[in-house]
Parts: sequence; C-alpha cells; structure tokens
Amino acid sequence: MKLKRSLAVGFAAWLLVVGHVGARSDYTPADVAQMPPHCLAKLKLDPRYPEALFAPRFGEYWIHLHHYCHGLKWANRARQSVDRRVRAGNLGMAKDEYQYAARAAGAGFWMRPQIYVELAHVHLGLGELGEAGRLFGEGIGASPNYVAAYLGLIEVHRRNGAKAFALEVASAGLRHVPESQPLQKAYLEFGGNKPFPAPVRTQDSQAAVPEVPAESPPAPPTVNQGAVEPDDAPAAPVPADASGVSESTGRACRFCPPEAIEQRWRDSFGQPATNPEGN
Repeated sequence: MKLKRSLAVGFAAWLLVVGHVGARSDYTPADVAQMPPHCLAKLKLDPRYPEALFAPRFGEYWIHLHHYCHGLKWANRARQSVDRRVRAGNLGMAKDEYQYAARAAGAGFWMRPQIYVELAHVHLGLGELGEAGRLFGEGIGASPNYVAAYLGLIEVHRRNGAKAFALEVASAGLRHVPESQPLQKAYLEFGGNKPFPAPVRTQDSQAAVPEVPAESPPAPPTVNQGAVEPDDAPAAPVPADASGVSESTGRACRFCPPEAIEQRWRDSFGQPATNPEGN
C-alpha cells in the first residue's frame, strides 16, 4: 500500500513537471515578447530574468503565478485572433487559467485587482457581461484608485446602453482618481458636466505599495494594457478573511458603491439581486 501511494505521488509530481514544461514550450516568440518580466522569470523563458529577482515580491503566490502567465498568453492570442472560433477558444483557455489565478490570490495580494480585471476582460470578450461587471466591481472594491477597473465597468454599461450607470461609474472613479483623463472623457461622454466630481481622500487610497528592487532589468514590450507592477500597483486592499468579505460590512469589498447603486448596476446587465444568504 505504501509503495502504491509513493508511486501515485511520484506520478502526480511528474505530471505537474511535464505539464509545466509542456506549457512553457508552447510559447512562441510572439508570446514571449508580450510577457511581463515576472512571467519570463517564472516560466524560465529568458535568462535575463532570474526567479530570485522576482519571487520575493510574490511571496506564497509565486507557486501559482504560471497560471496567471498562461492566462495572459491565451488572452494575448485572443486579441490577435482573426477567426472568431479561434478567438473564442483562446478566450476559453484564458478564462480557465485566470479563474485559477484569481482563486489562488489572497485578500492582501497586491496583484489581485489586476487579476480580477484581466479575467473580467475575458468574460467581456465572451459576451458574458454579468460576470464581467461583477469582476470589474471586485477590482474597484479591492483597489478604489485602479482606473482600468472603472473603465472596464463603464464598457459593460456602454454595451448595455446603460448611459446613466456608466456616468455613475465614471463619477465614482473620478472621486478617487480625479486626474484620470480616460475617466474624465467617459464622464463627459455620458452626460457629465464640469466641474468634475470632487475628489475624496482616504487613508486606504494613499496606502504604501510594496518596494521594488532598484536593480530590476528593463521590462520587455507587452500589450497587456492596464497591467501593474509593485511600483505602480493598486492601493493595498482592506484586510479581509479568505473569502474576501469585509468583516465590518459583510460585503465583498469595502470601497464598493452604496448597495442601492451597486444593485442598479447589476440590474443593468441582467444580474439578479441577492439576499444576505446569497440565495
């Protein structure tokens, strides 16, 4: 019995290694050119980027990072796909990898808002507007100054023709990031008038971000728009339990809009209301 168990464990470990190497070998030169440095290091795709330079920034998440990198690869391929079926297939692969990456991200992990937003864009590409809107909202909740999350949620409402809700999102974004020109443009586009909404300042929106080693090598080109590195990462999220629900509010994010407004946003893209038990 012990021998069988040892063989089973060894075989499982072998499958993980083979799968990881196989996924790495699947990367084309175009894929590699679009990878951020931490993915090049994690997947050992470029000797200029050693793991030791990046692993400390990610802590325990480093063992899961390849799922995020694979998701990014498929998302990049989808953006460049001309054939609709190929594009949908690439988006499906990206969704699987990003969903794993999102589940593995702890409440305090600095990259969590970005993972939400990138997964949301995949759902948006698949026409799954309700899930895309929810995830963009999670990104806003985890980091209220993350412009890409607001812009993504605005796009969800744009596609639904919900101009009033798009204006609400743009207004909320400008209160946290008043200098954002894309948010200013969206605010005016959907009927807002100057002066722009008055900014708010909170201790959390001014939180410090993780330090970055001074000797980091230059980043290669990437088409991963809206990506963040530790030096420009979203503000640190409010501590929460493993489910991501704030103890003080019982909601999935502390900086979410008022519940009445958030429910109207959900209603606009067909997401039904939920009671406190989640039914």
